[in-house]
Amino acid sequence: MARTRPIQEGILDQLDFNKFFGNYVTGQIRAEFLDTDDADDIATSDRQRLVEDDERVQLLLKKLRQMFNDAGSQWSKERPKEKFRQATEKYPTIRDWVDKRPDGQRDAARNMIGTIASLHLDREVDRPALFKAGVLAFERIAIEDTGKELEKLSQGLTASDVLPLLATSRSYEDALYLQILRSRLEAIERLEHLINKDELEKVLQKHLFDNLWLLDPSWEGAAGDSDMEIALSRIRSGALFSKTEAENQKQGRIDIQYRSAAGVHMIVELKRYGRSSKIDDLVEQGNKYHEALREVLEKRQQAHSGINVVFVLGQKPKVGYLGDRTESQFITEKVQHIDGRVLYYDELLHNAQQRYREYREKKRESTALDQVLQSLDELIPEPSGGKSAGSTEDQKGSSSVSTPTPSIMAKKR
Repeated sequence: MARTRPIQEGILDQLDFNKFFGNYVTGQIRAEFLDTDDADDIATSDRQRLVEDDERVQLLLKKLRQMFNDAGSQWSKERPKEKFRQATEKYPTIRDWVDKRPDGQRDAARNMIGTIASLHLDREVDRPALFKAGVLAFERIAIEDTGKELEKLSQGLTASDVLPLLATSRSYEDALYLQILRSRLEAIERLEHLINKDELEKVLQKHLFDNLWLLDPSWEGAAGDSDMEIALSRIRSGALFSKTEAENQKQGRIDIQYRSAAGVHMIVELKRYGRSSKIDDLVEQGNKYHEALREVLEKRQQAHSGINVVFVLGQKPKVGYLGDRTESQFITEKVQHIDGRVLYYDELLHNAQQRYREYREKKRESTALDQVLQSLDELIPEPSGGKSAGSTEDQKGSSSVSTPTPSIMAKKR
């Protein structure tokens, strides 16, 4: 403003200044020196804007741009510090985690937490998940940095210098592994709720194909291939690989999909939990799957020695005369020629629970990092939870909220 009258609205728009800091800025700029009687008129004829190509205006904009950039830089530096203080008051386990960082990591950890605390979120309840991701990422980097510290051995460090580094690294790795185990136990518990519930079969289907390690630990990271499934449908047109609801009902299955992992090609069929089947029918079906997949691999000139056909059942299949064999031995022998496997939902659940829970029980004395992650897990809402309001303060500062911008005012001569 100059002479108490407006001369330019929305001056920030002229500064090419789009930083988040600008959302917190409001007020007026007094620039009496712009409108003097002994100089050329600096305002347009309608007295609403400054003459943009006037040298005085250009100098003013340059000065304002510098001032806002300096203020914005200082604000960006100080704001995370205040947000860090607020965050550690609200989440004391995070404060403990930061305080226990080695001297060389503490400032970086404090800055990271402050930055996450400063982020604008539509849902404030999502912030613990961001803190958790940040802590895990920080610890992963810390592991790598610890490894680099071992290079100092070449400079003559003693074993007493190295042992603390190894102990710290082990603590990080154990905690990260425990986090993986916890997520897997949650997947197992979810499987327990899904099996034997016909109305949830589609959910069970997705859950198992997303977590094939539940079928076999070696199938970690197994991937699908839509092109392969199309090729299988083409080479065996008709009902064999059809996924229509009618065909699934006829076959008593939930779904059938192709997966590959570590050079192994798999056809996995999930039968309905209550479906009764005969071993001879499974063998006949498995032969067709194996033959079709082998033909596709041969046409692609890929090795076909590693083909598995897997049936997942709720009920044991009916078998014929066993002789001296057990039921399990009989079934294994019947599908051996196609590298077939017959698995059961209940058995999968039991084995998975035992496999991961036994290890977890040995790790009852959880690390400090694991305690931090657990405390944040308790604050993370369920995926099906409703919308929650975001931070009031940050929402006021978001770009979606209308905020006044500085203006310059001038008196008409």
